[in-house]
Amino acid sequence: MRTLEERRNILRQISQAESSKGNGRWATMQEERAEEMKVHVERLRELLAKSALSDDEHMSKVE
Repeated sequence: MRTLEERRNILRQISQAESSKGNGRWATMQEERAEEMKVHVERLRELLAKSALSDDEHMSKVE
């Protein structure tokens, strides 16, 4: 997950750099990719949280 977050941050940095150079189209594309990464990270977090809850519930039943 950390790698995905780092990639998102790099894409945002590229977007800002390209925007300051006047490459608006390329900056927009990179910002869109960064937003996609954000969605993936959020979904992964949700899945991990649900999985952890499920494991906790399962373990409490076993004990």
